[in-house]
Amino acid sequence: MKFCVIYFFSIILITSLISCSVFLKTEDRAPSSTQLDAFLPSDLTHSVLGEIDHPVIHLVGDSGFFKKVSMLENALPGSTISMAYFIFEDDYSSSFLVKKMLEAADRGVKIRLIVDYFMSEKYIPWLKFIGSNSNIKIKRFRPPTKDFKNYLASELGMKASDSFIKGLMSQNSELLLTGMMSSDTIRPLIESQTKLLEELKKLNAAGGISPDELNSLKFSVLQSVMTNPQAFGTVKSLIKMRSFLRTFLRRMHHKITIARTNNGKEFIVGGRNISDEYHIGAEELKHEKNLLKGRSYPFYDCEVSGLFSVNNFAEDFEDTFNQLWDSTLAIALDNSQLDQNIFDEIQKNMSIKANTYLDNIARMKERGERGSYVISDKIAAHYVENSYLSKLDGKEITLAWQHLIGNATSKIQIVSAYLYLYPELIESLKQAAANGVQIDIYTNSATTTDLSIVNVGAYSKMKDWINQIGSIQFHELGLGKQEGSLHAKIINVDDIFVGIGSANSDPRSHLFDTNNLMIMNFKNSTSVAQEVFSFYLKKLPWEKITPEKLQGILSYLQTDEKSKIVLKVTQLQDVIDQL
Repeated sequence: MKFCVIYFFSIILITSLISCSVFLKTEDRAPSSTQLDAFLPSDLTHSVLGEIDHPVIHLVGDSGFFKKVSMLENALPGSTISMAYFIFEDDYSSSFLVKKMLEAADRGVKIRLIVDYFMSEKYIPWLKFIGSNSNIKIKRFRPPTKDFKNYLASELGMKASDSFIKGLMSQNSELLLTGMMSSDTIRPLIESQTKLLEELKKLNAAGGISPDELNSLKFSVLQSVMTNPQAFGTVKSLIKMRSFLRTFLRRMHHKITIARTNNGKEFIVGGRNISDEYHIGAEELKHEKNLLKGRSYPFYDCEVSGLFSVNNFAEDFEDTFNQLWDSTLAIALDNSQLDQNIFDEIQKNMSIKANTYLDNIARMKERGERGSYVISDKIAAHYVENSYLSKLDGKEITLAWQHLIGNATSKIQIVSAYLYLYPELIESLKQAAANGVQIDIYTNSATTTDLSIVNVGAYSKMKDWINQIGSIQFHELGLGKQEGSLHAKIINVDDIFVGIGSANSDPRSHLFDTNNLMIMNFKNSTSVAQEVFSFYLKKLPWEKITPEKLQGILSYLQTDEKSKIVLKVTQLQDVIDQL
């Protein structure tokens, strides 16, 4: 939820790609070496088939957090812990977790942590502090290339290209504007959106949008300036910008920890980043010592953990992580030493925040215990990844989703924080609906997400989706502002197949970013799937998006002052669709 400007711009860039993407047929792909009892196509080369022993579904953030703590505390000396997270912050719970990482490293446990290059930019001192322990190695995924930097400086004559790149990475519209204004080539193009930028500024001054919303919307407007095909006729050098940004905006969106303990190889996979909003449950908002005070809001998310054993001894569950870690796109964190004063200040702040969390840990643990769903039986499972190497037609989470949806017989339930259906998914859902399958999709409302642009885009397309698919019901989260936001990414097919991971139901997750997903096969229709989903579908308030409600939403978007301006920004997509 914290990467809204990246998200929106990526959506509008890839719309043109997804309309013409073609998936390879089975015979065109190298067969997997693991086919015993497989329930996904055998042509998935970034899929590992195995079994999960002692599986636990972590329905609340506290539960997932303490599982990670337990893995750090029980990791065997000399073994390696592998961690990959899109966001890695320095708040209360994260400081407590890092303290456990340092303690494990001091016991002789080696730790590999890979984070996204974009999202880690402002946490470089924090990461360097963590990496000062010789047993902890940190990498950042997909830095800006030399070709991109040379293009900005040479072909666009951008004197403040560093500000432009930092603006992209830190999602800072002012830095982005500074970079763009330093280019004689781009500066005149900004004038085309001067009126819209002024409207945003006035709306912010009147209290109609927050500073964060202003930054997000302004960022999207500025980026649309650079990709408007109408400008290509006069500014030929901008044609390359589209290609560079498509590459640069492919992010590392994994969320996984793997550790070797006395129990075996343990894992936890899901949608949670390393941050208080993900690891401290929503009930915290009601407590007098609320540790979420001053943060956006808690995220309702989901993870699955357990012991994973593969069916084929030639494979290792950790092989896919090794590929990510060894990639030339994964750059080691600069190991230059921090200034001692800065190091001491970070250490002091970490101790204060970790101790504050420790002082309040009792209620966190109690919430975690209530928010854990323990499954007694072993479960067959496929671990699937969207590899950074894959082209658009090789994203395997997409292929797995299409296979499960296309073979559904009774029901499909999808919980997704972000929703923007793309042609391949629409086609699979259309096939399922034609077969009489009940389809329900649950997502955020415009109130419960900071991604108002994405919600507006989804609302504007929803009528078309319903017409294309047929029988499908959309639901939106009925919480009030600041009461919580949906961040879970779950799919349930026929109460038999349940997938939990980091990929949303949108083209960015399925076609661009790296993502990971654990799909469990309960083999027969079971109440376990509904028990998991009941936490989200019964505990949280949902509102059906009926035709009447959708019409009301669309009418509101046409009249509300803030929504009208957001809609104008969203409609910039109509221009970029031509790309």
